[in-house]
Amino acid sequence: MCTYISIINSLVIGSAVLQTRFGYTETSAGFVFTMPYLVAAFMSPFTGLFVDKFGHRMRVIIIGSLFNVAAHVINLTLPDCDDECWQSIVPLVLLGISYTTYAVVMWGYLPYMVEARLLGTAFGICTTF
Repeated sequence: MCTYISIINSLVIGSAVLQTRFGYTETSAGFVFTMPYLVAAFMSPFTGLFVDKFGHRMRVIIIGSLFNVAAHVINLTLPDCDDECWQSIVPLVLLGISYTTYAVVMWGYLPYMVEARLLGTAFGICTTF
């Protein structure tokens, strides 16, 4: 859940980071900021099929965590620029891949970890985080 929180928090401040560090206008930052969600929307069905067919849920979550770390490291090391740098999109794509693994695997994995009678509580606690 802590990794999932870091993804969500990065998505919350993403538009402001694009505007202040990379010179995007408010409109273009809003457009580029949809990248993690677009990546997640296109990758989620394929990730779900892979996990359902081959398993390896924990490996997929670990890979998602590595993509999350890579996205943050790249974002920290990119130099600031004044004119909408295309390099600023790379961390957003990586964040989208990481978000996909958590959206598909973590939420789908919850019923395996919790008894059926406590499933609503488990989803509620995870949503609270």
